[in-house]
Amino acid sequence: MRLQYQQELLFAIISVFARIQMKNITERVCTMFKKFFSWLRKPLPNAQYMEKRNQMFRLNPEKVGIKKSNEHPNVWGVMTEFRVDGGYVTMVSLANGKTDMYFSSGRGILGAGDNSMVSIASAELVKTAERYLSQMQSTTDHPFPSPGYTRFYLLTYSGLLTGQVSESIMHDERTHPMYGLYAFTQNVITQIRHLSSRTN
Repeated sequence: MRLQYQQELLFAIISVFARIQMKNITERVCTMFKKFFSWLRKPLPNAQYMEKRNQMFRLNPEKVGIKKSNEHPNVWGVMTEFRVDGGYVTMVSLANGKTDMYFSSGRGILGAGDNSMVSIASAELVKTAERYLSQMQSTTDHPFPSPGYTRFYLLTYSGLLTGQVSESIMHDERTHPMYGLYAFTQNVITQIRHLSSRTN
């Protein structure tokens, strides 16, 4: 009788562990499918946006009147990319102050650099980027930023450099090696927002 009780108890314990294991497996599978179908529902970047983005990677600085100088010996432009509402935002700042902002939905804010405050902020961002060359990696690919990250592309006379930083870390860690570049980027975005609020 005691042996039978022990066997029944062991069977009950095994059954409980089996159900727990099955539940864990089911939850993992459900999570996997949710991520998969979420990816399927995610709208692809607008074709016009992709073309404008790719044009920047191919742009010759001399075509827009930018030449190497003592103030900008290496970097002639900065592309900043981040995610908003499931889409992407690409902000372009050039050494001559030219500034554009593209949205993967196809919308954009073109010619923002015609405003003096935006132009000054962009030129300062590009000038500041000279100090962050060593923090970047050379690249021939053009990946978008990971979720929760801001990606920088430094357009230099010798090639393309890139790096990305965690936005949550940037908000809390002002001693981070990339904080200065991030802060100057936020200043440009702030100036563009001020401009948009005045024109709307």
